[in-house]
Amino acid sequence: MGYLLTLDLPFKPHYYLPVSKDRILFFDTTNRIASVELIDGVCTEIDAPRGTSEKKMLVYGSVFETEEGFLFFPHDTFVTKATFFYSPSTGKFKRVNIKIPEGCFSSDGGRHGVLYRQLGEDGDLQACSFETAYKKREFYPEFTMSKDLFSQYLCAYDVYDLPIKLAYISLKKKTVILIWNDEPDESLICDLFDRISAGADPASAVKNYPARVPVSGKIV
Repeated sequence: MGYLLTLDLPFKPHYYLPVSKDRILFFDTTNRIASVELIDGVCTEIDAPRGTSEKKMLVYGSVFETEEGFLFFPHDTFVTKATFFYSPSTGKFKRVNIKIPEGCFSSDGGRHGVLYRQLGEDGDLQACSFETAYKKREFYPEFTMSKDLFSQYLCAYDVYDLPIKLAYISLKKKTVILIWNDEPDESLICDLFDRISAGADPASAVKNYPARVPVSGKIV
């Protein structure tokens, strides 16, 4: 058995996205993008759209597939509110103006993708599907959950506490699942520090750090 296609990319790829039956986009961690044609093996490096940077990378967001192409939603609008559209027919990116409020986060991808936010530090949770945001060109709340149902489980002073603890959200099922550790296993942390103090390489020590079940935690 042999490879159907072998080629060299202009950079080390970290992510990829099939955009048609015969084309794949590759991304690295500095926002470089390469388009590979699977039929003839041609690899072309394409420019990232204006408004992106190493801190505003396309791959850190969520992707929604439409009939015309692929829409890249930002991971959170504390970094950027910009959304970008990739058209397989033209092979180019363009910026799309969708009104997304400050403090929105994107979850999942594809047809089940959701934009969500918590109103203020201790407000209600609102969610909007990618499809609705794309059609209306704005964040339109389709699901609202009262703060009384979840505020006791979130830190009101940390805007990133909700996305860190959010394990699942469904507009169709009107369901939110939060999961987190109550108490970190301090013995594991002390063990890690001891290994580093004894001369272990920090990167290697963290990489080989054992994953264990937390001492306690909650699922709501």
